[in-house]
Amino acid sequence: MAFDFGHDIAGVYARPHHLSAGPVEDLTVCVYAGRDGGLHLDVDANPALYTEPEVRAHLARLAHLFRTVAAVPADRPLHALDVLPPAEHARLAGWNRTSHAVPGTTLPRLFADQVRRTPDAPALRFEGRTLTYARLDAAVQRRARELRATGVRRGSVVAVALPRSPELVVTLYAAHRAGAAYLPLDPDYPTDRLRLMLADAGPACLVTDAATAARIGATTPVLLVDRDLPAPAPDPAEVPVTGADPAYVIYTSGSTGRPKGVVVPHRGIVNRLLWMQDTYRLDAADRVLQKTPSSFDVSVWELFWPLLAGARSCSPGPASTATRPGSPTSSAASGSRRRTSCRRCWSTTSTSRRPPGRPRCGG
Repeated sequence: MAFDFGHDIAGVYARPHHLSAGPVEDLTVCVYAGRDGGLHLDVDANPALYTEPEVRAHLARLAHLFRTVAAVPADRPLHALDVLPPAEHARLAGWNRTSHAVPGTTLPRLFADQVRRTPDAPALRFEGRTLTYARLDAAVQRRARELRATGVRRGSVVAVALPRSPELVVTLYAAHRAGAAYLPLDPDYPTDRLRLMLADAGPACLVTDAATAARIGATTPVLLVDRDLPAPAPDPAEVPVTGADPAYVIYTSGSTGRPKGVVVPHRGIVNRLLWMQDTYRLDAADRVLQKTPSSFDVSVWELFWPLLAGARSCSPGPASTATRPGSPTSSAASGSRRRTSCRRCWSTTSTSRRPPGRPRCGG
């Protein structure tokens, strides 16, 4: 402060009391030396932003910081100081006490478990056609054998350049069943970007259609889904993988330079999807709109979550990128009274009936 806080007037001692330093937009802290040789702290706060208990809490934190600084050697770096009082350490510990056991399972195991539970339930709807869980499982098994026939093994990467379609879902699930991770390639990406990701990731094979394969000119083995393929030889039903095995490889946008591939293990995505299921509870009454391009990691929620929970995955088709939930395309794809769309960046729309106490899935 710019004036003395102790006054002796003709033997009469007067002690001023600080009321305010004037209008305050947020917080003002005054530190000054008193006649007792100590430091005094005054805090002014905007009452529209802070309550009195909040201001007193800030003042206590600041006083704790000063006491901490005064008690340690002068050469102690600031980042090494413990600036929180014990009570606030305890509060933070409570907020962060979120650890929980994650089942030691994988995406192919979770899907296989759901197939056993509801083999005849509808799993996938696309442009008026529906696949049950059992029929989808059979298609996945066939595609997994085709992948293994091209040389795919546990730990391989399978590049997938397909639009939204049943073939996309079948191929992604088949890559997992073959023990591999999938690399999503958006067919609408520029050719140079697709070639860069293929060269960088070194996949064991590329699954695509004839037109996309001709445009990319891949040097890796190519499996064309729009060509008749010979029946694959029987082999073991599933290549066992663990939570540490890679589930997918996804590339960054490259907005800050060269796109970079990120490997996500089964343990990480299983943890995410089981948390979502525990929080939002999909069931057989739910329809999830698969709309996000597979090259964006939000698509993983749409592609795998519903089929691990007995729900139905619905796709509006590759040419319906401009549709929105509630539009004729998405409503027809759903064919249900309750629709859930897990759209980009978790901007999720849920409509129609929701049982009492059920968390709302987005807004």
